[in-house]
Amino acid sequence: METDLYTIELRGVEFVNKGAELMLHAIKEQVALFDRPVRLVMETSPRATKKQIRAAGMIPKWTLPLLPSSFSKMNGEIPESQIDMVLDASGYAYGDPWGAKKAKRRISSHIRRWKQDGKVVILLPQAFGPFRVPELRAEMKTVFSQADRVFVRDSVSMAHVSGIHSAGTITRKPDFTNLVTPFVPKDAAWYAERVAIIPNIKMIVATEGGEKAYLDTMRALIDTIRANGREAFILLHEADQDVKVAALINSTRSEPLRVVKESHPLMIKGIIGASYAVATSRFHGLVSALSQGVPCVATSWSHKYEELLTEYEYTQGLIRSDEETMTRVKAMLDESTQAVERAHLTVKAAEFKLESKDLWEQIRSLVSEP
Repeated sequence: METDLYTIELRGVEFVNKGAELMLHAIKEQVALFDRPVRLVMETSPRATKKQIRAAGMIPKWTLPLLPSSFSKMNGEIPESQIDMVLDASGYAYGDPWGAKKAKRRISSHIRRWKQDGKVVILLPQAFGPFRVPELRAEMKTVFSQADRVFVRDSVSMAHVSGIHSAGTITRKPDFTNLVTPFVPKDAAWYAERVAIIPNIKMIVATEGGEKAYLDTMRALIDTIRANGREAFILLHEADQDVKVAALINSTRSEPLRVVKESHPLMIKGIIGASYAVATSRFHGLVSALSQGVPCVATSWSHKYEELLTEYEYTQGLIRSDEETMTRVKAMLDESTQAVERAHLTVKAAEFKLESKDLWEQIRSLVSEP
């Protein structure tokens, strides 16, 4: 019977931000390997419509509890009472930059009810904190104390979480999109000669230097790439907002760069893997480069970038000034350096993929329990 299926609700994923959608596909790929049939459910929103949810092979969540449950069946939706597990894949949504309201809306106002109803609640590997605001600290203490598992991505996040609640249910695991299988682009040879530049609106709105500093860095980056015999292109990781940033970058150039806009996150990951090198301001662009052994540089607006590069023993990938940009990019484009860095990143990526496989084995064992 349909109700015998193990039902998992996904939270924190969507179809606009391609990093969030990449996490969705990573989850789908892993739960398909479970030894128990699973169906995936999502709440609808402007960033995850019923049409998109169904097209992805999932089921919309019924969110009108005052109506009889028979209505949910008629509409092909799943009520909360039928959900067995909640997987939160918010990535980076719980911390002072986002505030208590977002934490309440996404998880803290629901988690006690979920646990009373017998649901398993897991926070998949993500960045957390800081939690200096008292209201947010209180909300997240509730979450961390109630959740069955809390996986954090880095040491800074672990310190923030442990400052609120310390328990054996809180452990460290890498970003799990390192396992998801990418699509291979048809024009892989074109990308293999070029450097992908992945912009991020956050570098303009969430850093001290703002628009001018970011555009100056991008200008120095592109000039250095061209001066060293390579061409660059812009790869969008969130088209809605970053298309504006791409336009700003191109407005500073006499010869605008080609802007690549792909709708599927697995194709975006495939393009990153096919590229000669990557310069990214998006976190999952950085994960996709490092986990595929592609030499890269990254700008940063959050501790999660520095922490990821440190884990890969690749701190040279972080750029902070135009002078550092030129020096680092020259080294990255050198063919002998490329070979050394690709070999190093491939070894580290294999280590983290084993950690991600262990993560999913832990989740599989919870799903398999009677």
